[in-house]
Amino acid sequence: MSRLPTSGEMNTPSSLPKETALGGLLKTLFTELERSGQSYCVCGNYEGLPEYTSHDVDIWASDVEAFEKILYASAEKNGLTLYLRNRLANGSNNFFYKTSPGIEFVHIDVLSECAWASFVPIVRSARIGEGRVKYRGFFVAEPIVESAMHLLYPLLHAGKVKDKYREKIFSFREEPRFALILEEAVGKDGAGELLAKISRRDWKGIEKNAGRYRLQAVLNSLARDNVRVARAFISFAWTNVARLFSPSGLFMAVMGPDGCGKTTLSNRLLEKFGDCFTSGKLKKFYWRPFLLPRIADLSPFKKKGKPRNGLEDVGLRTVSMSPKARLAYLLKFLYYWADFVAGRLKYQSAWSRGGLVFFDRYYYDHMVYPERFGFSVPKPLMRALGRLIPEPDLKFYLHAPPKRLLERKQELPASEIIRQQEEYRRLIASLKGGYVIDTSRTIEETEQEIMRICASFMAKRLKRGGING
Repeated sequence: MSRLPTSGEMNTPSSLPKETALGGLLKTLFTELERSGQSYCVCGNYEGLPEYTSHDVDIWASDVEAFEKILYASAEKNGLTLYLRNRLANGSNNFFYKTSPGIEFVHIDVLSECAWASFVPIVRSARIGEGRVKYRGFFVAEPIVESAMHLLYPLLHAGKVKDKYREKIFSFREEPRFALILEEAVGKDGAGELLAKISRRDWKGIEKNAGRYRLQAVLNSLARDNVRVARAFISFAWTNVARLFSPSGLFMAVMGPDGCGKTTLSNRLLEKFGDCFTSGKLKKFYWRPFLLPRIADLSPFKKKGKPRNGLEDVGLRTVSMSPKARLAYLLKFLYYWADFVAGRLKYQSAWSRGGLVFFDRYYYDHMVYPERFGFSVPKPLMRALGRLIPEPDLKFYLHAPPKRLLERKQELPASEIIRQQEEYRRLIASLKGGYVIDTSRTIEETEQEIMRICASFMAKRLKRGGING
């Protein structure tokens, strides 16, 4: 008989806040679920709950729709706002935020079963439901069921068996129910092979054959329940097509003169935002998508040792304005423009599926300081063609007094900094979703403001589209 960890075995921080947004939400949620009689259980990473978890909270529910109603009502009671919801064939990903006193984020996934790509069952609903046990006043998945999920989900999704779960998986290798769950997922032959490799601790051998196990899971699910799987696949496909036209993620760009704090702020934001969007869907770019290679790399006489992006912050840059040079500039600009247009292929999936697409500089910087990028073309042409590139949801111009910028970097004269700042202000005022951010404050205040703007924008967009979008 498998057992749950005791309080002394919990892997939680030594000191925790008295109350977190997560803790308040989960306490209300578990109380309301108990009152309503809904069947549910937390699947994994529950040792520190309801106060703390190192990642998101995955919850199985026998009735996803009824569970979501209780979840959203519980969030509202605790002052949390839903800003991102990804509807899946087997449930939904739900992201909330709370702004008092500081901004906090909570990520809760609800699922009707553990599935690959959300439509191929891995651990079926009946198995999860029958293996529920009580822990600290709420229900969690029985360890034997949980271990099957910890084996199959990362194996089929990423071709990995996580180190931290291997010994627990090994301990259940002779349990009949564990074997049954594996057989329901990948068939009798696949389950037999998996159990043999687990008994030998042949984790590399298991990972090497992940593609074959994935195919066995698909074929086995079609053989067992082809109609339901087909319906789930249609729902999955339709949802992904709809997201192309109405992305659930966030596409943002930051811009400003050298020394405004873009690099430092960008790194901090990306670290903070790591768990605030769909896992694995974070894309960062500098200036352009680089679907097309650097122009220098296309030359048979390319120089070695140049910066990866081909841009150097080495003071005020100038370009020749001879007729021959102007033609070269036009061709260079059109090449970059084509990269902005076609480059969305590198990030569309993340943008559509609840991820974060982050640009440190973007096409708009051409309008302010094209010489930085090695060309100069008429601004009306840049504005006209700019209407055809993907538009970020939010654009942030980072502003600080010229004196502060000169203290940070001495590469541009004060007159050029002032000129660029005036250009950026006019530009940002003309853009939908444009914001001026004062970076002369502390970095914490600046990042908090941007995070609030991002979360608020997504929440309003989600409300307009309806949470079932």
